[in-house]
Amino acid sequence: MDTGLFNTVRDSLAGVSNDRRIKVILIAFVFGALLEATAGFGTPVAITSSLMAGLGFEPLYAAALALLANTAPVAFGGFGIPILTRATVAGLDTQELSQMVGRQTPLLALVIPGMLVTVMSGFRRMLEVWPLVVVSSLAFAGTQFVVSNLLGPDLTDLLAALVAVVTEIGLLSFWRPSTEWHFENEPSADERESYDTPPLGRTLYAWSPFIIIVALFLLMQVPSIKAAVSSMQIAINFPTAAVSETTGLPAVPWPGLNEVVEQQPPVVSEPAPYAASLTTNWLSAAGTIILIADIIAWPSCGSGRVEP
Repeated sequence: MDTGLFNTVRDSLAGVSNDRRIKVILIAFVFGALLEATAGFGTPVAITSSLMAGLGFEPLYAAALALLANTAPVAFGGFGIPILTRATVAGLDTQELSQMVGRQTPLLALVIPGMLVTVMSGFRRMLEVWPLVVVSSLAFAGTQFVVSNLLGPDLTDLLAALVAVVTEIGLLSFWRPSTEWHFENEPSADERESYDTPPLGRTLYAWSPFIIIVALFLLMQVPSIKAAVSSMQIAINFPTAAVSETTGLPAVPWPGLNEVVEQQPPVVSEPAPYAASLTTNWLSAAGTIILIADIIAWPSCGSGRVEP
């Protein structure tokens, strides 16, 4: 089933400008961060590099740019899974770890857009698009810092990417570089393929799955809803189990493993048995929320035309 909505997402990014410097920031950095936030595990590099190759970038060159652009978003990964996993395995507080990482990666995000353009076109050509470089850097890094420190790791990259793309589109609505930059081996302007920006309604329609995911994750941060979901998980899964102090989830000792292995310094300050327990957050897990968002978006996004 091909609804053509992914092409709309592509055109909404590519149609903003034919300038390669603008495209690499919008696609490799911002759209790549959005894909990292919602999928991770190599997806952003694979999709953005293919997308840029289809728009005229050399394939290997596009892959290298996509890898470089993914430097800042990858720390939080898909819905904060690297942070959540690390906190669980090491027995750390998730929010404190999110804050620690969120005070370092924004520094990378501040330099990545400018570095992308410099690597591709040189420092002087980068200065020609400095307003876009500054706006994209500050929008992404600032949002990443605020969200990671206040809300946690789940929505850090997703909200940072959405804020960045909105601010960049807003800037490009009244500002453009004085000259349009292309690779030397590209065909002339008359022979290059151009992409028109889709209508606003269809653009929002194509981006709606991402918007729905953000809305659901924000709802899960409301204290009353979060407490209700947690109570449901405890009541349905393990009504008599103890609740883990680290995760707040019901924890059941793992037979044959719990307190059998001994942890040693420097992992812990003193030797102690390792408490291996089974916990589950199936109702509030990122995968469940994505599934719910897919179900909500499916009736509209699945009503497209069928193409071979």
